[in-house]
Amino acid sequence: MNGRRVHFTKGNITLHEGDYGKDPEQPNVWWVRPPRGHTGMIRHEPGVHWTITEHEDGTITASPSINMVGVWHGYLEHGVWKEIGA
Repeated sequence: MNGRRVHFTKGNITLHEGDYGKDPEQPNVWWVRPPRGHTGMIRHEPGVHWTITEHEDGTITASPSINMVGVWHGYLEHGVWKEIGA
């Protein structure tokens, strides 16, 4: 599924399925909503689980995988959601 980067305003973080966006108040925090998943947060800072790369086209890659146990498990690569085992 192709994701969609959204730009939040302060105090307004709304995501639809497949959306992702950078928190306007916390520069190392990204909010994501995988296909069939719920909204979750991933962080990019030393000692934290994910490495998040922003690409020139505005998409991101998060590594390693994003796992919403029992709901969705996979990757966000260049803005495309890829489910493991799908």
